[in-house]
Amino acid sequence: MRKIYSEKLDQIKDILNEKNIDLWLLLGRETMDVSDPALRFVLPIDVMGVSAFFFTSDGKRIALVRNQDVGGVEETKVFSEVHGYKDNFDEMLKDMIVKNKS
Repeated sequence: MRKIYSEKLDQIKDILNEKNIDLWLLLGRETMDVSDPALRFVLPIDVMGVSAFFFTSDGKRIALVRNQDVGGVEETKVFSEVHGYKDNFDEMLKDMIVKNKS
């Protein structure tokens, strides 16, 4: 199963570059019930809080998840950076979009 995730993650960077897209952003909340369907291809766990998952054309994979979800997301080793939030999701989301777009 890990091989499938690895292959999908490699494809993301290639597709973003092919289509000249700087940033792909997936959002989810209580991902067992409410998430972008594509999230199932890149994240092998569920998260509870509102979450944002960034994939950039230069290969960065960054997660913004509630503090309680940080450990589980880090354990997947899918994301090179995992940031936690408490009450400031909107502000952190905006800052991370600006920081990670080319």
